[in-house]
Amino acid sequence: MKTVIIIWALALSVLQSLAFDFIGHRGDPELAPQNSVESFKSAWKNSTYAEGDFYEIASGEIICLHGQPEWKKVSGREAKIASLSISEIKSVNLADTPKWRGKYADIRIPTLDEVLAVLPKGKILVFEVKNYSPTYAGKIEAARKKYNLDKDQIIFISFNKKAIKSLNSKLKGYKSLWLSSVSPDKEGKLKPSPEEVLKVCRDIGASGVDMGGAKHLNSEYVSKIRSAGLDFWAWTVNDFNLALKLRDMGVQFVTTDKLTEFQKRLK
Repeated sequence: MKTVIIIWALALSVLQSLAFDFIGHRGDPELAPQNSVESFKSAWKNSTYAEGDFYEIASGEIICLHGQPEWKKVSGREAKIASLSISEIKSVNLADTPKWRGKYADIRIPTLDEVLAVLPKGKILVFEVKNYSPTYAGKIEAARKKYNLDKDQIIFISFNKKAIKSLNSKLKGYKSLWLSSVSPDKEGKLKPSPEEVLKVCRDIGASGVDMGGAKHLNSEYVSKIRSAGLDFWAWTVNDFNLALKLRDMGVQFVTTDKLTEFQKRLK
């Protein structure tokens, strides 16, 4: 009986390893400016998954940029991203920094179309929804069809529960996960609890959760969500040993800034 248990445990460990993979955070940011076409191309060359951040802006395009602090850093200007025009977005050269100058000459903030145009067959874009409007879903579907991509090549994630619920109602056949972050309360209990996560995911139709605060996670927490048939991902982990611990807990995907390095170490 003891031998059977050992064999079962080893088999489970192998299966978890086979199901585990890394997601490039904003592409492959150690090799190219984050959220750029070059960063995504590098990520998809070295892995299957790349995550990016998407805003709908005032002139109607959906563009790839993380947030207002990033915009100020690359442009030197204060502005709400949703209020910008495409000409303002395209005025910024992401390669014009000490880190990238010399390696790249000219890199611009991409539109959704420009990102999907370089998404290879068999590769996946993890699409973080940053803002949301009634026209958002239709624009994504039109762009996917334009580049002849499969629905399973785009996976939605968002902190915005209403956005995930709306996307699931408008775009059938796509996968989505709720973005959240876990931390202990004064009594040491993790919040949100697994029960709260399950309720949110069921209410909005999410396939699972993509959880921050990964250092606080434990096997029991992950198991309660996985055993309910939901996915469990973690963001953003740049400690390889922590990533392996998460894998052993049953976490399926870990988002990292160190995609190429971690893929090599995993192999």
